[in-house]
Amino acid sequence: MTPVGILALLRQHPDANITFFQRNASSVGKVGGRLSGGATVGCTINYTNPNYAGWGRLMEEASIFIQIVYVQQIQHLLTEEKWSIPHLKAEGTIYRLKPEYFAHDHPAQFKTQQQLDQWHEECRQLIN
Repeated sequence: MTPVGILALLRQHPDANITFFQRNASSVGKVGGRLSGGATVGCTINYTNPNYAGWGRLMEEASIFIQIVYVQQIQHLLTEEKWSIPHLKAEGTIYRLKPEYFAHDHPAQFKTQQQLDQWHEECRQLIN
């Protein structure tokens, strides 16, 4: 997913967020716990898919792995909320689109390629 695609999804879904997470290499799981030692890092974009409304949380919520370098390209459009879980040595950041960049007048679905192209062009202009 490109920076334009990430921004388009964030603008279309007001509940969407990006979660960056990392766990240090020195972290170890507790005896009998579910975590093993070792480092991990990742970045996902998370949103509620309206096509599965009413099917339950596991079906409604979608997460897509994305590259953090793409998030850095649109970071000026995002708010940041730091989080941590000290006993797991895990931490990260939740990014959300700043309210002034939400698209309040977009259709739920685009009916033509031209509408979709125009939407992506608006997103490109915000990035630059």
